[in-house]
Amino acid sequence: MFLNSKRLIVLAAMACEFGCNGVSWPSERHIDSLRVLGVKSEPASLRPGQSGHVSLVCANGNTGNAADPTCDFDKIDVAWFADCNNPVNNDPTKCLNHYGAWVNQFASPLANTPESTLVGQFKVAPEFDFLAPAGVLPGEITISGQTVHYVVSYIFFAACDGNLYPRSGVSDQLPVECHDRDTGAILDQRRFVVGVTTVYSYDTVVNHNPELSDPRLDYPSISYDPSVLSQPCSVDGDCGRTDFGCPNAAGSTATSATCAPIVAPCTAGNNASCGGHCIDFQVTPESFKMTTIGGAPISNPVKSLWAEYYTNAGKLPDDARFGLPFPGDQTERSSCIPWQAPTYPTEQARAWIVVRDDRGGLASLEQRILVR
Repeated sequence: MFLNSKRLIVLAAMACEFGCNGVSWPSERHIDSLRVLGVKSEPASLRPGQSGHVSLVCANGNTGNAADPTCDFDKIDVAWFADCNNPVNNDPTKCLNHYGAWVNQFASPLANTPESTLVGQFKVAPEFDFLAPAGVLPGEITISGQTVHYVVSYIFFAACDGNLYPRSGVSDQLPVECHDRDTGAILDQRRFVVGVTTVYSYDTVVNHNPELSDPRLDYPSISYDPSVLSQPCSVDGDCGRTDFGCPNAAGSTATSATCAPIVAPCTAGNNASCGGHCIDFQVTPESFKMTTIGGAPISNPVKSLWAEYYTNAGKLPDDARFGLPFPGDQTERSSCIPWQAPTYPTEQARAWIVVRDDRGGLASLEQRILVR
């Protein structure tokens, strides 16, 4: 779970100290820069002393309209900073001074740092194995009439569309900066992202990541047969779902793949081409429930879930974010979010759906859309 706006302002200042002059921040819903849309922990919550695995939900709009916006971690450095458990006033920025003391252990670039020399939980890699603290769980909440004890851990990250280097003499930000791989120039926030995520550890209950499936693009304004989305793709270039892969791709083990929907570019004065195409998905009732350690569902209280949408082409509403109602006992589709096609053709339009819950869980889906 990301932080509230006050803490995000602090993190923004950390990134903006170098390279922000004259450069506007990327828009919230449109992906035209390096973006971290979320951090997923698997499992979503831990028990004291248990290990979890965290990874980025990442997109890179720096590739341009004609290129795949998937993050290429052969060219993007990611650093993880943990050891921030129950900070004073539950404020993760209190941990930043702690990280500043690590800088003398870092190599240049950061990725060359031998793991054997490090103190604390730190790694340069696209993903990170995190060990929950095994000590006292000072927090208390009541779930289904039972007192549950927990500890809250914060994990900072830095993602750089280049190379991460150590930065000495700082105590109020991560001790790193982002450099261009070729020129060595310091990069701004379009290619440098810092943030923090939250992982909870409970003694008697378990949180699970939301369960999402079947992203769908409907066409309220034109004739459309939605069954095409469930048909195998015969042409690799028209595959639309990154979670299934393409059966004809070299080395692929996929036996089926969904075809990407095809839409026309938006043309001025043409309401049919510029009308909102509805994006939605399925969410399960289990997504709203925690369980006991034994796996029994806890139905009261249910978790709060909300969805956020992003795109690298076309338009979404300014506030493409909304709460999801509890679906009862049946898997249901989410509400429609209208997506407007761009004014230019592209084979690489994407819509990303990110769903979070109020206990640190996260799930995401990516839909490719062909604009022809």
